[in-house]
Amino acid sequence: MKKNLFGLGLLLMIVLVACANSKKTTATGPKTEYVRMERTACFGTCPSYVVEVYKDGMVRYTSVHYTEYEGVYEKNLGAEKTMEVLKQFDEYRVDTCQNEYPQIIADLPGIINYIKYANGNKKHIYQAHFGPDFLKTLARNIDSISQVNTSWKKVKDIEKQ
Repeated sequence: MKKNLFGLGLLLMIVLVACANSKKTTATGPKTEYVRMERTACFGTCPSYVVEVYKDGMVRYTSVHYTEYEGVYEKNLGAEKTMEVLKQFDEYRVDTCQNEYPQIIADLPGIINYIKYANGNKKHIYQAHFGPDFLKTLARNIDSISQVNTSWKKVKDIEKQ
């Protein structure tokens, strides 16, 4: 009788564990839906520009100062490519970052990230070179997919001030 109860208890435990594991949901995509990265100016000729990355694959580049391509450019890189970049913001848990990291050296260009999440929340992070290293990695990854060239569509001219 004890053997039967033990066997029944063991079987019940296996079924419960299997059910618990089957209820785990897998996300269909990153919770980050949109990222806008702005590289700010320095006292010299540092390029300043804005890159917007959308989950549907669209990337928009807007020049501000000292860039090779002036104006607003767009290119659809495909949802898979942009989702890969957006997912990195989730993996690095950017939502837990401070909103601002001090800029100790005034001449260094900064990076400003605006992030929009699927749940409607938004995050704004201003940092120069003194924030977490992974923020710089994310900025380089955005830069790598936003290298404007002749295959990009110019959608607007920018008036110089």
